[in-house]
Amino acid sequence: MILKKKPPLFYIIYFSVVAVALVAIIFGLVWLRGYLAEYESARPYVTADEVFDKYFAKGDFAEIVKNTHDSDSFESADDITLFLNEKYGGADLTYDSVSSGGDDSIQKYVVKADDRKIAEFTLKKSGNKTKRGFELYEKDSFKLYYPANESVTVLVPEGSSVYVNGKELNEKYIADGGVMIVDESTLPEGLTPMKYTRYTVSGLVNVPSVKVMTNGIENPPEYDEKAGEHISLFPSDSSLETEHKEFVMAALREYAKYMGNDSWWGAVSPYFDPTTDLYTSLDTVENYFVIPHTGYRFEDEFAGEFYSYDEDTFSCRVSLTHVLENTDKEDFKDRLDVTIYLRRVGDKFLIYHWNVNNE
Repeated sequence: MILKKKPPLFYIIYFSVVAVALVAIIFGLVWLRGYLAEYESARPYVTADEVFDKYFAKGDFAEIVKNTHDSDSFESADDITLFLNEKYGGADLTYDSVSSGGDDSIQKYVVKADDRKIAEFTLKKSGNKTKRGFELYEKDSFKLYYPANESVTVLVPEGSSVYVNGKELNEKYIADGGVMIVDESTLPEGLTPMKYTRYTVSGLVNVPSVKVMTNGIENPPEYDEKAGEHISLFPSDSSLETEHKEFVMAALREYAKYMGNDSWWGAVSPYFDPTTDLYTSLDTVENYFVIPHTGYRFEDEFAGEFYSYDEDTFSCRVSLTHVLENTDKEDFKDRLDVTIYLRRVGDKFLIYHWNVNNE
């Protein structure tokens, strides 16, 4: 019988230790690999890649705008999408991480079309963690950047409602209040100029539509190129206009005829308050230095802009072209344009003040 020689105890212990060490290393490597993989999966850039791939990488500006469009914007998502497609369509979109001010709970990224910044998005800590306790991030906010250089300024009567592209402006768009467009010194004593409010909206990509409502009726503005703003005047009082239009128009005709030496003071005076300086100045005006003529006519007559200050006082604007005819010469045209102020005198309204308008 042959007896097998047992290996030395040293080698048994040695190889046992090696085997245990190898198993420990293998398990350690497996654990470390899982740990690092889980750590990497929780890194912000992983979520950033997912966000960029989903919302930006395809260059689908409709999808980008859908997720970034401000509901308070004065322009529709379709308008912004069209603008971005015209501006950046076909550009390569990339993104880079930027500093978020040392706050690791927020991660910020900038999106570029070629080399132009068009958007940014942020990630925030979601409050969830991996099995090993690594914080997970989620999509937080989007913001678009584009050259929106259009703006609009609207001057309207106090109390009016202003709509830009169909959306009503609130107080934060008021640039100036209590605006007076009439020199207070030109008004009769005791009257205060009507006041206006100026609204401004900037950051638009297109020239917007503007609508103004004053006292419940639409009050279309006109663009004043010199001032660079849309202006809506106080709407003319239709009841005053109906009642007094012919009176003020007749007053200006009679005054024009009087100044052309084709009438007399007795035909003019019934339209004016006899207690005023205006009445006296017209009564004593020298009206005999006039261009010789054989006849006259009136053209381009206008009476409007009737505004009530109180139940006893109102104003209006009246204008006409007084044409002096001469059979031997070219007609002479004299343009008259005045703002007339009338007040109640007894049972009727008479003119007590006026201002000549420079067209």
